[in-house]
Amino acid sequence: MDSLHTNKSKKENMLPNYSSIIKEFFQTDKASEIIESLNKNIESILFTESIDSITPEMRVHIANQLRVATLLSKLEGCYQEIG
Repeated sequence: MDSLHTNKSKKENMLPNYSSIIKEFFQTDKASEIIESLNKNIESILFTESIDSITPEMRVHIANQLRVATLLSKLEGCYQEIG
């Protein structure tokens, strides 16, 4: 039974410490700065002269960038709680 607990402890130690990962990430840039950059990229695509040139693939990228922005804002909220 001791080996079972030892193996479980080793696995737990191998898992990343998510709070430290989040802290390190936001030490570099604030979520608002990253989101602003993502939004500028999206706006540059959406406000081109020829909106017809936006391909379905580009639309998927835009949707993914918006999802990343949402994730970043939620992560920053977690960072402030653990910070």
